[in-house]
Amino acid sequence: MIILRLCVALVILLIISSHSFSQNPLVIPPSSQQITISTRVGAVIDSIDLRYYNLFNYIKGVNSAAAYQIDTVNVMFVLKRFELSDTTLTFPSMTVNNSLSKYIDNFEQLSDEKVYSKLSFPAINKIAQILDYEDRKNNRLPIRLQKRDNKEITGELLVVTDEGIFITSQNEIYNWKTIQNDIQYIPYIEIATIRGANVRYFNGNKQLLLNYFNDEDVLSRTSIFSYSLKKPIPKELRKLIFDATRIQTRTDFLTEDELRLLKPKQSRFTIGIGFGYALPSIINLQLTQTSWINGSTSSSNSDSYYLPLEFRLDYIFGNDSVKRGTISSHISLLTNSDAIFPDKSFWKGASIGILKSFILMSLDDLYKRGSEIEAKIGLDLQFQHLSLDVKNVLPSSTSQRYIDSTINMNIITFNINAGIYYRLQMNEDFSANILAVLSSGLPFTKTDNVTIHQGSNGRNNIYSYELSRKSISLCLGVLFQYRL
Repeated sequence: MIILRLCVALVILLIISSHSFSQNPLVIPPSSQQITISTRVGAVIDSIDLRYYNLFNYIKGVNSAAAYQIDTVNVMFVLKRFELSDTTLTFPSMTVNNSLSKYIDNFEQLSDEKVYSKLSFPAINKIAQILDYEDRKNNRLPIRLQKRDNKEITGELLVVTDEGIFITSQNEIYNWKTIQNDIQYIPYIEIATIRGANVRYFNGNKQLLLNYFNDEDVLSRTSIFSYSLKKPIPKELRKLIFDATRIQTRTDFLTEDELRLLKPKQSRFTIGIGFGYALPSIINLQLTQTSWINGSTSSSNSDSYYLPLEFRLDYIFGNDSVKRGTISSHISLLTNSDAIFPDKSFWKGASIGILKSFILMSLDDLYKRGSEIEAKIGLDLQFQHLSLDVKNVLPSSTSQRYIDSTINMNIITFNINAGIYYRLQMNEDFSANILAVLSSGLPFTKTDNVTIHQGSNGRNNIYSYELSRKSISLCLGVLFQYRL
C-alpha cells in the first residue's frame, strides 16, 4: 500500500513539473505576432546564442527560443527543447523590448559602468543569468604577420578557427555593429611568418599554426573567440566565419621536414659591432729603455691589441642553407683608441676576409627562433697603424727637455682563423654571437726608437718600441649583427 502511494505521488510530481512553466505549452494565441528582440540574434534565438548570452539556462534542453507579442503588455517566449515537450514563458513587454534588448546589444560592454548602470538587471534576471564578467575590456593579442605573397598585416587577433584566423583593426571592446568593416580573414595556408612567434616561419603549415594559436597564453584572453575552447560564438561572427572559410586561395604548404631545411629569408648584407680579447696577446708592445749614464737597459710590456672594437660589414654568397652553412666576405674597421694604451695613443686598422661556416647543432630544431652552434674557418688580411706620443709612456720621475719624435708604426698581418660561434637569434633581423676563435699567422718583430734629451749637458735616453706577433692565439669575443 505504501509503495502504491509513493508511485502515485511520483507520477503527480512529474506531471506538475512538466507543466510548471505554462498551463498550455503548445498553444500560441492566434492574435500574437512574432517579434525580434535584437537584430544580433534574429527572430529565433538558436542554442548557441542562448548559451552565449546565458538565456534560459535554468531550463533543461532548450534548443531555440522565439518571442511573440501576445497583447500590448506581455511577450511570450516559446521554447523548443531537445527530447522534451516545448514550453512557454510570459514576461512584461517592457522587460523584453527594453531591458533584454539592451542587454543583448551591449553584452560585451557589461564591464563598463556607464553601460551597466543603464540596464535593469532585476527585470531580466528570470530570462538571463547575469554573470560577473571580471574585466571584459579589450585584452586581445596584437599580431603582425607576413603572408606568403609578402603582404604584411597588423591588427589584433579576434577569432581562431580550424582553418584560419580573423584579425581586426579595432583596439577597443568588441563592437558587433562595426566588426564587419574592421575584420580580415587569413587562412593558415596563406601565413608565412608571425612576428614574435617562437617559430621562424610557418609557410602554410596548418599544424604548426594551430599549435601556436591554441597556446594557453592566446586562448586565456577573454576577448578572443575560438572553436577549440568549445565556447559559444555570437551569430554575426559565425556568419562571417562561414562565408570566409569557404574560400581557399592556396593548396600548397610546407611540411615540418621541409621547414627544417630552410633558414629565414635574409638580406645578403649584415652590419655588426664586436669586441674581444686574445690569450696570449696577438700583438705585443715592448718598451726598452737604454740609460745614458751606464748603458743599462730596462724593459716593460704594454697590453696587446686584438679587436677591442670592430665595425664590420658582411656579404653572404649563394644560398643560406642549413645543411651547407654559408660563405661570406667581410670588411672591418678596427680601433682601440685609449682602450689599452695611454692617452694620445691610437690603434687603428682595417681588414678584409672570407669566412666559411658549418652548422654543427641547431638548438631549436632549425625551424624555430633561438640558438645555433656553428664552426667557422676563414682568412683575413689586416692593416694596422699605431700612433703613440712617447711623452705619455715615460716614467713620471723623468725630467724632460723635449721629444725627438712620435712613434708611428704600420703593420700588415695575414691570419688564418678557425673557431666556434654560438649564435642567438633575437628576432628576424638581430643576432648575438659568442665566439671562441684560434687565430694563426706568421710571427714578426718590428722596432722603432725615440731619443729623449735630458739634463743640462743634453745627455740622452734611448727608448725602443718593439711590436711582435705570436704565431697562434685564442680569441674570445662577442659580435652583434643586424640584417639590412
